[in-house]
Amino acid sequence: MMQKKTLESKGYTFKNQRDLSNFKNINVVEQSYDKDGMPVYGYICEVDGIQYIVSVANPPADWEITDGNNPANVLISSIDTSNVQTE
Repeated sequence: MMQKKTLESKGYTFKNQRDLSNFKNINVVEQSYDKDGMPVYGYICEVDGIQYIVSVANPPADWEITDGNNPANVLISSIDTSNVQTE
């Protein structure tokens, strides 16, 4: 994925990746990184063929994207492209 190479070239250490497909009917891939001891997460989301990236830096230790109260979860779940014109 493009984001991984870009972040690694800027000094981020890749930790892992997990597929969160069908995350409330949105395809989501979570990538976790470390930058100078600070955890960083990137969520690559695809909605109606359009890709979005949600980034989170320095979250609390108990961070879990699947928690419905998680701010990134709320943001990703709210992506609605039904009113976006593509042409």
